[in-house]
Amino acid sequence: MSKLKIKIINLGEIEVIKSKEIKNIKSKVFEINNKVEKHTINSQKSNGYSWEFDDIQLKETLPENFDEDVLIAVTFSSVENNFYLRTIDDNRFVISLSPVNDYLNFKNIPTKNFLLKIIYGITLAKKANMNWENVRELLIHDETRGCPFDMNGNLSEITTSCSSIKICNTCKEILKNNNVSCDYIKKIQKELKRIKLPRYVRISNWIKQNPWWSIIITIIFNILCNLVAGLILS
Repeated sequence: MSKLKIKIINLGEIEVIKSKEIKNIKSKVFEINNKVEKHTINSQKSNGYSWEFDDIQLKETLPENFDEDVLIAVTFSSVENNFYLRTIDDNRFVISLSPVNDYLNFKNIPTKNFLLKIIYGITLAKKANMNWENVRELLIHDETRGCPFDMNGNLSEITTSCSSIKICNTCKEILKNNNVSCDYIKKIQKELKRIKLPRYVRISNWIKQNPWWSIIITIIFNILCNLVAGLILS
């Protein structure tokens, strides 16, 4: 089975994604070019009323010719409608950190989790041979389910979509109806389970969710420490 080939570029002066971060991403369904290039935005001024670059400016900026199947540009600049994802055409996409970065940082969610959520969504759409109009109509849903196709109209919910990602049951059925095999979906589900929060964040979240257990463990730990200290000193 051929993998979807993806090229990632940094768009603008600020480096969002480094090549070494890309090298650590392994998948059986897509392959990312390890070299992350930097491209400047052609326009000195943005066309949007809120200083966002519109689709016309992005289209003029993005490379038209590339060897991979899909081009994904990542930027800190605001883009049209302050969305975090703009589809320039069926093979070129722009991801903006501008509207979601504060939410991700507040919950200590790595940028890579956010990027992978979108990459897996694009990969599934390509496997289903859908253009982006069909994806918007059939797959993207307003309810936040922790799915690659969450709309995240309320931007704060992006943290839910990037913490524990899985393909929701509704999207599974739609993908199956568009000739995506059950084996392919299972393969992606397995890979999505590997996308985790950093360990210290998981521990912190567990403590918040289980305060009484945390207190009990702390008390037991302190008692054991005192016993060990007593044995050493005696």
